[in-house]
Amino acid sequence: MESERMMIKQCYFDKPTALSKVGKKIQSLVEFAGVPRGTTGRVMKADAVNHSLLKGTDSKLYDLAIEWDIHDHCTSLVDWFTKVEYEQFLVEVDTNI
Repeated sequence: MESERMMIKQCYFDKPTALSKVGKKIQSLVEFAGVPRGTTGRVMKADAVNHSLLKGTDSKLYDLAIEWDIHDHCTSLVDWFTKVEYEQFLVEVDTNI
């Protein structure tokens, strides 16, 4: 059970790391539902994750909400990413260039 908890913890952000990502501009490295490859967006918030294997522990894990810069929708398009997905499918864009 402890090894499963460790695997879960590695899949999500801890609170300080998640909060440090809020406001960052990102870009998609791959195409997925409604989001073409190369689309930019911004990390809008960090959301706490409730995972059954973490019940009864003090572990607070987070995923990130990304709002995409897609202008052909009437409403905002937001997707949530785990740490693994964030690192695999997105890249942070340097806005200081």
